[in-house]
Amino acid sequence: MAARSIKFLALAIVLLVGCAVPHTVIEPDGGQIRVLGPAPGFSPTTPPSSWVIEGTLDKPGRASVVNKDGVPALLFNSGSDSFLLARLTRAKLLATPYLSWAWNMGPHDGVTHPVSLVVGFRGGNLQGAGATTWGWPGTALPIHDRRVTIVWGAAALKRGSFDEYVRKTGHRYFQRGGRENTGSWWLETADLADLYARAWPQDDQGQVGIVFIGVAGQPAETPAQAHVSGILLSR
Repeated sequence: MAARSIKFLALAIVLLVGCAVPHTVIEPDGGQIRVLGPAPGFSPTTPPSSWVIEGTLDKPGRASVVNKDGVPALLFNSGSDSFLLARLTRAKLLATPYLSWAWNMGPHDGVTHPVSLVVGFRGGNLQGAGATTWGWPGTALPIHDRRVTIVWGAAALKRGSFDEYVRKTGHRYFQRGGRENTGSWWLETADLADLYARAWPQDDQGQVGIVFIGVAGQPAETPAQAHVSGILLSR
């Protein structure tokens, strides 16, 4: 019986490994990582192997490549459930600290727009808090111990601030906002090293790696649109 159990376990391991989806990890090229163009032919529902999808991104109308006011972009429509489209990266925070992108956000209810940017970090936590994942079972996201969610707020006055509701491993940062600013393209740059230092001043930034950058959608009673384009990580 023991030999039979061992054979069964070995077969199960082989099947699991064989079913695993291989992922490519993108590293800086010339001090830059072009996370999202989107490039010609890119599909948010069947992206290249350097991308990870979680949640319900494949629902009809949830995500598509469009041209918005002459700008190639990904159009996201929030819904009653969550999604995440993330690119796996291997970059040192202090070597490539600047995250740039453009977004055109539609009207929304609530404190923040349901669509946001999210950045995952690993390596700087010296307090032994442990790794976390996005929260879905069987997630394909890499292990990470910190993350920053960059949001569009309902009020423009919150720009440049962190949410007062802080979790141990994740912070929410208001990059821009205001209902009067919706419906227009905005070019943004965030200094991730500065945000990390403000959020976790006790961590060792020299050990921090950026392991994924993506676009996330949170459940919302009232659907909202977001256009995102030109996500770039650079030094």
